[in-house]
Amino acid sequence: MDARAEHTVIRRFKGLAGGKAAVFVTHNLDNARIADRIVVLDGGRVLEEGAFQALLDLGGLFAELYKLS
Repeated sequence: MDARAEHTVIRRFKGLAGGKAAVFVTHNLDNARIADRIVVLDGGRVLEEGAFQALLDLGGLFAELYKLS
């Protein structure tokens, strides 16, 4: 998906989810910034959980993968 299409999808998702619980699955970790809470799965198990900046500060798998992008 190009940047313009991705922006449109995320904007639409935020509009539809406004004030409700919603699940957004992404491998583009920049898109994870829109989440109130991020859950990092590894091998089908929850490895890390928290807000975007908190996970970067933690220095775990999320931070490692983010640095690769």
